[in-house]
Amino acid sequence: MTALALLHFRRADCEWLVLIETEKSIYELQTIRDEINSELTPDIDLEALERKIKQRLPDAEFLDFRYVS
Repeated sequence: MTALALLHFRRADCEWLVLIETEKSIYELQTIRDEINSELTPDIDLEALERKIKQRLPDAEFLDFRYVS
């Protein structure tokens, strides 16, 4: 079953919200989000974050990316 998921990624000085459509479970998404958050470095940009997400969620359809702070 396909569902919408809003993922929150953060590093010390900024945050992003990513809206995706995926068949992954909530547990899988939380694990992936936590792994990516632990890898974020001060020099990461939106394109690099998007690549990291797409590597781990190749089946996901990306609906929106928002820079929050």
